[in-house]
Amino acid sequence: MTSAPEVLASALIELAEQGRATPCQGRRRDRWTSDDAEERAWAAAVCVGLDCSVIEECAAAAAERKEKFGTWGGRDRTVSAHKRGA
Repeated sequence: MTSAPEVLASALIELAEQGRATPCQGRRRDRWTSDDAEERAWAAAVCVGLDCSVIEECAAAAAERKEKFGTWGGRDRTVSAHKRGA
């Protein structure tokens, strides 16, 4: 069975071969992994608002890898310091 991260990687390669990119690969790509929650919220809104073509694959990959930082699949998955117990 193919893992969700592998499915995402294949989808991104296919887009690149077509000369296309996702919003998180653009000039403002640093916002998807920014320390600033407002920038990550902006990134999440862009994923959804621009109807990213790999949003479902991205969300599935993040869920499988249990991502705890950054914007993935239109959602900020950053675990706050409060939730981490810090």
